[in-house]
Amino acid sequence: MKRAKRNATKALFLFGVSLLVAGFVIPPVAAASSTTSSGGSNAQSLIHASAPHTYVDFKSSWAGDTAANLAKYDVVALHYTDTAQHIQAIKALNPNAVVLAYFNPLFGGSEGTPHTEWYLRDASGQTHSSGYNEPLMDLTNAGWRAMCVQITQNALQKGFDGLVLDNGLTSPNVLWPGSWSGSDSQWQASTIALYKSIKQAAGSKIVIYNGAYFIPGYVDALDGWMDEGFPFYKGWDNSIGFALDASTKGKLTLFYAQGSASDRYFCYCSALLTDGYFFYAPTGTKWFDDYGIQLGTALNKAEKNADGTWQRDYQYGTVVVNPSSKTARIDLKSGQSAQSAATPTPTPTATSTSKVATTVTQATTTPKVATTVTQAAPTPKVATTVTQAAPTPTATSTSKVATTVTQAAPTPTAASLVATKTTPEVAGNDSVPGISVPAAQTSSVASLPAQPVLEFSLLGLGVPALVAGLVYLLMRR
Repeated sequence: MKRAKRNATKALFLFGVSLLVAGFVIPPVAAASSTTSSGGSNAQSLIHASAPHTYVDFKSSWAGDTAANLAKYDVVALHYTDTAQHIQAIKALNPNAVVLAYFNPLFGGSEGTPHTEWYLRDASGQTHSSGYNEPLMDLTNAGWRAMCVQITQNALQKGFDGLVLDNGLTSPNVLWPGSWSGSDSQWQASTIALYKSIKQAAGSKIVIYNGAYFIPGYVDALDGWMDEGFPFYKGWDNSIGFALDASTKGKLTLFYAQGSASDRYFCYCSALLTDGYFFYAPTGTKWFDDYGIQLGTALNKAEKNADGTWQRDYQYGTVVVNPSSKTARIDLKSGQSAQSAATPTPTPTATSTSKVATTVTQATTTPKVATTVTQAAPTPKVATTVTQAAPTPTATSTSKVATTVTQAAPTPTAASLVATKTTPEVAGNDSVPGISVPAAQTSSVASLPAQPVLEFSLLGLGVPALVAGLVYLLMRR
């Protein structure tokens, strides 16, 4: 009997030691697997990348400096008919660039010419033009959906990292009234079926859609969505809320921002409250200095302050946005620069038109160096002045509009980038007729509480077992 008790106690002692060892070994493994799962897809890897996140949409003719201009961005969208050589030219300059193929399933183009039965028809049987010399296509037609899958597969074989599918609408009647005689639910079901087929064929490659709104069924079938007209088209609350919801679900958001020059910086900082990728459409491939700010990874989710402003903290700075006044700023930690050392610098391309002005002022704790830069662009002439404690800025591609950015330091140890919208050139919360928009949730987006770790349960079992074994040994003495 004594021997049995002794053996049982020894077994308990050994079990306690084993649990203690496991408590120190298993948590690192669990943490590693958790990190891996959070970046389990290409889209999720982009979500957790270092900020700022930049995007550019390019469907124009290529010039000598096009690849260099595009390679500065994190995500690039080219037309699906673009060449493998252009993809390779971008990646040669920036191997980390994600290059997506743009394809519009609603516009048939030459792909639908031999099959008129794929054309979208109204109640009277008439077809409709998209307005771009292409017919509207019927996404409820299984033959056309199969062709779309084939088109996108052929594009991905060129080396694209994924796809952007345009015109993900609740119904074509939203933009072309009377073009569709069926029900909205039928159209949406067919669109979801198409998206699922394309995503299945694309595998791990990123597939997102561009539509009027964040449509849950569409987003769930793909890796994310594009918010075209961000943020005034749908209203600031909706745009930010949808993007926050998307990243919570591991979905990617691309911001296709429009609006005036005075809106750009406000839109850019608004995007930084989320994990989305920002593109300011009116200036094409023009690179702005604040795109090169190194903020690092986000420390939390965006939070709403008592004064109505929104804030998000990063490793190397804090973004603050005031939606009501359309103002924003980036407070940089001491020693951070607005210049990106890894940014490729292309040779500027002059045009036959006059010049546009951008005024940038940055205050830091180091002496200032004044530099004057002239940029060519297809708009009336204005001068450009840059004052900053950084290397001489380099003009990049041409610009259509003027923008004013003021960078100031609120404290001796931080640099602050500030921009203020001066006039209400853009409409506010306009909505698209015929679409019911779910309310975006922007009131409770603070960080989730810390989750319990496996080591506590293991140590909780191991310590009592070890103590029991030690007590037994002491009693034997």
